[in-house]
Amino acid sequence: MTFGTEETVRCLQDLQAPGPKGEDVCLGHKLTVYHFIAPVGLSDDGYVLGVKGTTNYYSLPAAGIPKMQASGLLPNPMPPYALSKGDYIWGYFLWILLALMIPVVIAKAIKSRRYRVQQQQAGASQTGPLTIKTEEDRFIAAQVALQLRPRERVSHQACVRSDVVVGALVTLGAKAHFAVLTDQRLLLIETRTSLFGVRLENRGIESIERSAIKAVLAGPDGALGIALNDGTTRVLVVDPKRRRFSNQSAFLLDLPRLFPAAEVAAAGTTAAAPS
Repeated sequence: MTFGTEETVRCLQDLQAPGPKGEDVCLGHKLTVYHFIAPVGLSDDGYVLGVKGTTNYYSLPAAGIPKMQASGLLPNPMPPYALSKGDYIWGYFLWILLALMIPVVIAKAIKSRRYRVQQQQAGASQTGPLTIKTEEDRFIAAQVALQLRPRERVSHQACVRSDVVVGALVTLGAKAHFAVLTDQRLLLIETRTSLFGVRLENRGIESIERSAIKAVLAGPDGALGIALNDGTTRVLVVDPKRRRFSNQSAFLLDLPRLFPAAEVAAAGTTAAAPS
């Protein structure tokens, strides 16, 4: 975050005559960027005498330029200059950023509202069987089958992002998991992401007993806050549009209804570190 002004002098042409204090000077132009948290405005301040090797300058009043040209101190005609597109982008960066963010915020709000409507209109919670029709579905089912206890039954599975900050535009450090809900546990199979999507890898499994889950809270943008009895909250973000995973929507819609919230803080905090 920055506040105040940022002055920049760009030399256009070296001058033979020294400056008022004998310095080497150049004919330059000055621009000023105004900051309030980020750049919010830009002004073209015209010609100045720039002191070479420093950020100092001397103002050149427009009325005095013809006299200095007549005496040979300044070139005639004066060299032209123009502010670049990059100057304007940087000079009005905050407004450009806000213009880009507002549609994203509106889209998030619309998406969140649609999800709430879906929850209200959805029928009974799914208890199985799962839809298994893609390679990704089969991989998750095969990995969890090796971990099931006797008579333990799977009802939901999904690909999720975890350890994220809900509502953040950029989620640095988020992990990818295959989340599987059974009638006894919530299993999180850690995997990795790549430029082409989620890798089909099993890098370790975390098990959370259903009895340890106090509630599941539906947050914005597919976020599910898994509130645990020890006071921590794990955040899983489910993208229902992942086409290669067939059970995303059921996982997102059903978990808050299977673990209804009582008096639990809304999901919107940073996920607790995995134990």
